[in-house]
Amino acid sequence: MSLVSIIMPAYNAQEFIDEAIESVILQTHNNWELIIINDGSTDNTQQIANRYVAQDARVKLINQANQGETASRNNGIKAATGEYIAFLDSDDFYFPNYLKKMIAAFEQSDCDLIQCGYVFERVAMTISNPYFEGNLLEAWALKNRFTVCINSFMVKQCLLTTHNIHFVPGRTMSGDFAFIVECAVFGKAKIIPDILTFYRYNQSSVSIDINGTKAKNDVTTRQAILAFVQQHYNLPHKQQVCAFLQETINGVAYAFQKQTWHNIQQGQYQKALDDLTQFGNIGKNRSKKPIRYAIQRAIINSHHVPLWKFSKLLKFL
Repeated sequence: MSLVSIIMPAYNAQEFIDEAIESVILQTHNNWELIIINDGSTDNTQQIANRYVAQDARVKLINQANQGETASRNNGIKAATGEYIAFLDSDDFYFPNYLKKMIAAFEQSDCDLIQCGYVFERVAMTISNPYFEGNLLEAWALKNRFTVCINSFMVKQCLLTTHNIHFVPGRTMSGDFAFIVECAVFGKAKIIPDILTFYRYNQSSVSIDINGTKAKNDVTTRQAILAFVQQHYNLPHKQQVCAFLQETINGVAYAFQKQTWHNIQQGQYQKALDDLTQFGNIGKNRSKKPIRYAIQRAIINSHHVPLWKFSKLLKFL
């Protein structure tokens, strides 16, 4: 029976970590190791984890000074001994057949990466893609849609080792996306429609509420992803894949533009100025949008507060 290493970074996770760990223990596939990386927690996370370590030899704990989620996941991968690597955030959980069905998908194919469906609490909906087997980037590009929930992916350990794939430090935004893209560049993927994990809406998440610093980091990460694909991706539809990735960059810029315009219309001028200082001027991002978005962008990029105040009178914007 194949061994799966489950990587769980945990920082001040006492509210939900019990549920996350229990969801692993209740798996119908029993050959697993759960590697919890306690990232310098100041609450009862370590004590809770220690309780499970004492009860079940398959649960392992790494304690470290606070280094962030990226380093925690990388340290977990280094400690992993399984044939397959899975991820579970400490505030999420698996449904009981997660491991069984994901491993079955591997065994029934020659794939290196499996994705399942999941429940996303924030929008109270399930996200399930149709069955697919092949190159994941091509599927995303041709369908012009993608979903990345790190808990919904399982990858062969050998793929990570062979191509030195890891989570890149400093990528506080879209780091999961970058990791999956690198896996997809070198490996064959399979998507199964089964809903097998629950992704919780965490209001303290680094990815919630876009601002200039987050948007800049997100754009920088996605630009690095695009450059990586341009260099290493040698399969058909490369042009479409790169165009799709460019559109994800445009999407971040567009979301930042909308948020900044909202702040201006709410009279939050200093916040808008601070965000623009971090992000820089907003470039053209969505060519098919009405002309008013181009006008908004020009007004925003002026950094001119009197003009911003005047724009609040222009109802057509």
